[in-house]
Amino acid sequence: MKNLLATLPSRAAKGVFVGVLSLTLSAFALAQSVYYVRAGATGNGSSWANAFGSIQQAINAAPAGSEIRVAQGTYNERLTISRNIQLKGGYAGTGANPDDRNIGQYQTIIDAGNTGTAITLNHNASNAMLIEGFIIQNGRDTPASAFDDAYGGGLYLYAGSPTIRYNWFRNNTAASTGNFQEASGGAIFVYEGAPIIENNIFSFNSATSSYDSTGGAVWIYESRGAQIRNNLFAGNSASASGGIFPDASGGAIWIYEGTGANIYNNTFVGNQAVVNNQQQSGGSIWAYVVNLNIRNNIFAGYQIAAIYHYGDEGTTATIDYNCFSGDAPFDAEGSGISLGNNNIYQYPQFVDPNTGNFSIQATSPCRNAGDTSVVDWSTDLAGNPRVRENVVDIGAYEFQPGGGGPQGDVDGNGCVDDADLLIVLFAFGQSGSNPADVNGDGVVDDADLLIVLFAFGQGC
Repeated sequence: MKNLLATLPSRAAKGVFVGVLSLTLSAFALAQSVYYVRAGATGNGSSWANAFGSIQQAINAAPAGSEIRVAQGTYNERLTISRNIQLKGGYAGTGANPDDRNIGQYQTIIDAGNTGTAITLNHNASNAMLIEGFIIQNGRDTPASAFDDAYGGGLYLYAGSPTIRYNWFRNNTAASTGNFQEASGGAIFVYEGAPIIENNIFSFNSATSSYDSTGGAVWIYESRGAQIRNNLFAGNSASASGGIFPDASGGAIWIYEGTGANIYNNTFVGNQAVVNNQQQSGGSIWAYVVNLNIRNNIFAGYQIAAIYHYGDEGTTATIDYNCFSGDAPFDAEGSGISLGNNNIYQYPQFVDPNTGNFSIQATSPCRNAGDTSVVDWSTDLAGNPRVRENVVDIGAYEFQPGGGGPQGDVDGNGCVDDADLLIVLFAFGQSGSNPADVNGDGVVDDADLLIVLFAFGQGC
């Protein structure tokens, strides 16, 4: 994993994660009103041809329950939202079908330019408050005065339960430098509530200070049933150094008290909590006096325990059906920890971690090894069916034949070779769900064999 940790920062900065966001999203049922935004437009938001030029203009005009469709492009602005709306990016915005929506192809970027928090929700948001289909980057919150702290670089919410999905939070920061100033929630800060955080990518977000840094990606105080599922957390950090009694915890997720949280089917890679350059426990998840259900997650690339839980007042972290792959003597530390018997302690066999592809290969121990009973959603992070072979896979991605490589790459290692040919030959004639059914027609037959033969050598 040392090579993985060394290569992640430079590669992610070049955008290697964007491929997993290349999916088409179907629209919700139409909201009461629809407003349109296209970079450079000068209209009143009534149509794509007459679109607003900024997202904040549309937010100001839209009543509660409205939908705002935002076309591809970069929007150099910071947003404030005061009522429940549906804010949706990833639209073409032009051409024969401006409503065509693909968040990978039509990237919609909210860039705060390191001038403050990218998105502020200043109302008690419900799950009807939707933020979907954006790249949210370069948010940076710093203390307003010597007596303040830094909270939420990418998104700030004092209290509420919004739905945040299919976004990519990258390079957002909560940062403070003064003695006794805290930094919390590099990407997302929620003081109290039950947010649904699903199908997002969090890469290289950070909370940094000289005193107390918590929640490099997600920070929740008083979790009232938060749902954190199907996300990729890669290279996020909480770090503190140089001050009086520096402390850091929760490189990816930090949760403090509340009634509970469910953390399902996420992939954690190379997240860390660091004090004076020394790794701390809870590099992926740190929690205090709250019931956690941690299932179906991959934890990789950690050097000290990936999970830390302090379980006073009868609270418990139930940890089962996860895959741990790190260099730590203990994978979970603290108190109130209930380790199940279905955890796996092996390398998850990512398809190509050095290029940011954290889907799993056909031979991964995480395949068909999860707890399907907790799955009540339909798709994985890539938009594929969440349960493909009757038992859910561990991690954010359900195994797919080919694994994102050339067609015919049955084992998902990026190369069509002898191994793929043998898989098809040994499965020949079988029907039903099968990775050797390359063309997906329900049976492994001559057609699948020909696909592998004609693609032989590709990607090798």
